[in-house]
Amino acid sequence: MFLENLAATGLNFTDLQFIFRFLPLYLLLYYLFPGKIRSWITVIFSLVFYAVNAKEYTAVLLLVLILNFAFSFGIAKKKKGVLILSFITDAGFLMSFKILSVLGLTVSLPADYNLRILLPLGISFYTFKIISYQVDLYRGKYERASLGDFLAYAADFSQIISGPIGRYDLWKKDHDHLISIKKFKNKVTFAMNAVCDGLTFFIAGLFIKIILANHLAILWNSIGTIGYDSISTPLAWIGVVVYSLNLFYDFWGYSLIAAGIGVMTGHSFIRNFKDPYGALSVSDFYRRWHITLGNWFKDYIYFPMGGSRCSKINTARNLIIVWVLTGIWHGITLNYLLWAGILLLLILSEKFVLSHNKVVLRIFGQLHVLVLIPLTWIIFALDKPMDLYHYFARLFGVMLPTTVINAKDFLTTLQDGWFYLLISIVCLIPGIRDSFYHDRHSVFWTVLLFILFWFCIYSSSGSDLNPFMYMSF
Repeated sequence: MFLENLAATGLNFTDLQFIFRFLPLYLLLYYLFPGKIRSWITVIFSLVFYAVNAKEYTAVLLLVLILNFAFSFGIAKKKKGVLILSFITDAGFLMSFKILSVLGLTVSLPADYNLRILLPLGISFYTFKIISYQVDLYRGKYERASLGDFLAYAADFSQIISGPIGRYDLWKKDHDHLISIKKFKNKVTFAMNAVCDGLTFFIAGLFIKIILANHLAILWNSIGTIGYDSISTPLAWIGVVVYSLNLFYDFWGYSLIAAGIGVMTGHSFIRNFKDPYGALSVSDFYRRWHITLGNWFKDYIYFPMGGSRCSKINTARNLIIVWVLTGIWHGITLNYLLWAGILLLLILSEKFVLSHNKVVLRIFGQLHVLVLIPLTWIIFALDKPMDLYHYFARLFGVMLPTTVINAKDFLTTLQDGWFYLLISIVCLIPGIRDSFYHDRHSVFWTVLLFILFWFCIYSSSGSDLNPFMYMSF
């Protein structure tokens, strides 16, 4: 009955079925079974989780996993041709589905069922995890993983939807440490400490997603309901702030939940965001935003090409390649490529022009972070050229002759959502986050997290689920 209910409704990290049934059952079995069985517990739960959310594409996931495990035998023997073949296969799957999903093709299946080809859930994330595993295996960073360990790492349900993009060497180190604990008392103590610590991140992520991101999403959607060509200029600028914070808190909330689940199972906390809006430049911003993706491009694309340790022309070439690939990774529609292109121009200007004067770089760098990056998020959000045109026209007061503007629409739009916008801005204060990271086990944070947890449960039980935004990648 439980699996039937999941199959009918799907499974989300903020879903009550996940919080009170799926996750507790997983943790119970994970710690009850012997160490070497734990990988297979993770595999079983991960495949169930994926099948519940994307049953049409479970076969794609299994095919990618099986092929790459087969490739790993040759890669472990330093066969470069096998490494290249694995990369072509993985990148080919990813690009093929990105192209087919944009084209909107459908496939006829038995029982007169037509399946529209979409981007398989999490394919961008598990593809990058697998590529990093194969490259590091070829480099000799570790020995070839057993089938159970490889599947548990690559298909881990806590990361398969939207990352973070973990590395196998860190996963293996934590997994082996857990297995090495022999005494029953030590095992119980370790499990209790891990679950309690992981819960702090999990609850913080729930609050950020359910209370902040979901209410900001309501505000953003209400702006779209008015019509981008009909909003006032003040509301257009408020929308820039709202969407920027919505995207930040949605993805940061997910990352905290995912990292919290990892901590509960004895793995190290993976930090995917580090005060991005406190950055001093665009380059600095993207070292703090989606850290695991940025590190992936740095370690497997940018540095192997020479990074910044070469001529200015080659450094510029390397940056261009990285940012073109970053745009394609997010999507092959025009808005993502335009978004990546604008960021590339800003980064090149900072690196080769503004960097000659530290004061000028600091002034323009922070201007880029606080004004231009939020504007690029609007390009990221709107995939229709006319929507983009109308939105930017309204940002700067341009309007069509037939358009009627309600100059006070921002007041009515903010009437019910101003409080959540205010709290979202307050939560940007670095001191609050630093206090949580360093003192999360204090009495203050323990009590606050307990209250926030049940507030999230109450809010979640009375509203429709709002899926994570990065699930579309």
